[in-house]
Amino acid sequence: MKGWYNSLGKTIIATLLPDAGDAAFRADRQSSERREIKIEHTRAAMSQLSDFLKFEHYLTPSLFRIFYLLQLVLIVLFTISNIFAALATMIGSFLFGFIWLVGTLIGAVAAVIAARIFTEVIMVLFQNNEHLAAIRAHAEGR
Repeated sequence: MKGWYNSLGKTIIATLLPDAGDAAFRADRQSSERREIKIEHTRAAMSQLSDFLKFEHYLTPSLFRIFYLLQLVLIVLFTISNIFAALATMIGSFLFGFIWLVGTLIGAVAAVIAARIFTEVIMVLFQNNEHLAAIRAHAEGR
């Protein structure tokens, strides 16, 4: 009943006041567009939730990117602390402190490379699994 009343009211207003009718029509159309956008967002969220619950896509690759960044932060922190320790050691024994400093820098570079290789190997394993699933789905005709 309320919808019929609103429709009749908009028709009467549009007949008596053409500008007001256009405004009412535009407001109604904007409201309809907002509802459609909300429905699309809801469908997208439900699709993502469905993929998450069905294990269609793995969460681990995105977590490994975060893990890689955490590794880099830790490497930088340990490198800085070892540089200060090597400089402090240089006061007592220049040669030992210098060797420690060079070893720290070489170790930092090696650690960054090792962290990258480790993360890439894990990512490749997950990508291989996704590619094999796509090949299987193609072979089954999905």
